[in-house]
Order: sequence, then C-alpha cells, then structure tokens
Amino acid sequence: MSQIQSGIDPSEGPDETGITLSQALEAHLEEKEHSPRTAEGYRYHLDHYLKRYKNRAVVDISRQEVRELFGKLKTKHGETTGASVMRTLRAVINTAMRIDETIEANPVAAIRVPATKSRKVAPLDLGDWWKRVQKLPPARRDLHIAMLL
Repeated sequence: MSQIQSGIDPSEGPDETGITLSQALEAHLEEKEHSPRTAEGYRYHLDHYLKRYKNRAVVDISRQEVRELFGKLKTKHGETTGASVMRTLRAVINTAMRIDETIEANPVAAIRVPATKSRKVAPLDLGDWWKRVQKLPPARRDLHIAMLL
C-alpha cells in the first residue's frame, strides 16, 4: 500500500535487462534449422501462451512464475499443451543462456515436464474388417476403404 501511495506500481517487475524471450526465440530458430511446422508451433506458443513474457528479459523470469504458468496452462488447456509450452520455453531459454551470460539457470528446471503419453492402438484384423465393411451401404463402404488406404 505504501508503494501505491508513493506512486510506484508494485506489480511492475524490476527493470528488465538482457535478451528478451522473443529475441531468444528468433536466435533459437536461426541457430538450427527447424521444419516450418516446428517454427510455427514455437511462435504460436510465444504469441498465445507466453504472451505475457514475450517482451520480458529472460533473466527476469522467475522459477515461481514458471511454476504458476505451468499450473494455469494445465488447468485451462490440459497437461499436454502445458508440457508442450514448457518444452518450448525450456529450449528457448537454453538458447538465451548461450547468448546472455547473466542468465545463470533455466527456470523451467524447477518443474517436471511430463513426457507425452504414447497412445496404444489395437492391431486391426483386416479379414474381419473387410467382412464388416462389405455389409455397409456402397457409399459408406467406399469411404471406409478409401480411409484405410
């Protein structure tokens, strides 16, 4: 309250120094060739899920903020999306650490990013499938056969 009365915004962080997250992303994408889809995904994560941190210096992003962000992402968008965004953030900050020596540690190391769960799909019994598809109306049968191909 005393800061507010003094005209200081307490929600403002310290003055930012060093490479920003968006600059680190561009450096990360230039450092190594990525597929267009991967680069698009990284930029999507930065523009949609990391928007608040985009123009902040990487050195000013705290472990607590990363933990809170991961919790919010898991709650609002699901664990898979949260984990994917955290993997992007970790990779970009690792690149920033190679560029800016004032960054001592990666704040994403404070959380355990779960691995993507593999899906188990039962094998397809083609003989049985073929018999069942032959009983379908012609348009539907042809659709199923086309989808299998």
